[in-house]
Amino acid sequence: MKQNIGSVEDRLAIRELIETYHEAVLINDPELWIDTWCQDGRWNLGEGSEVQGHDAILKHWTDAMAHFDFVGMFGTPTGIRVDGDKATARWYTNEICRKNDGEMLRICGNYHDHYRREADGWRIAKREYSILFMQRPVYEPDEGAHWR
Repeated sequence: MKQNIGSVEDRLAIRELIETYHEAVLINDPELWIDTWCQDGRWNLGEGSEVQGHDAILKHWTDAMAHFDFVGMFGTPTGIRVDGDKATARWYTNEICRKNDGEMLRICGNYHDHYRREADGWRIAKREYSILFMQRPVYEPDEGAHWR
């Protein structure tokens, strides 16, 4: 089965959209992050409920991010399939998170995405997330000066 379907330009634009999403998480930029979503987008984090619309999605994200002083989110697509002005993809993510109390989390997850082409480009129409693996590793704090 062919993993990627559609023009390279569309698939690259979707990839860049999710790269922007990941950067917005890393730098904790709510405006940049919400701009990756359709106004009527739907987000399901596997918590038993789905939120819909810019305001609800942004509130859910900012409430969640308030628990962390750092989140590094990185992802790899397993296939981007474009069909006209709609597309789907699966992303495997790797997240390193530090909670406000210093507790560390490492999470590997999977997003099943739906996208829609809008007047100003591709946006996320729906994201469904599932955690594949979570670990609470014990790390010694190090600001990077001793890594060599």
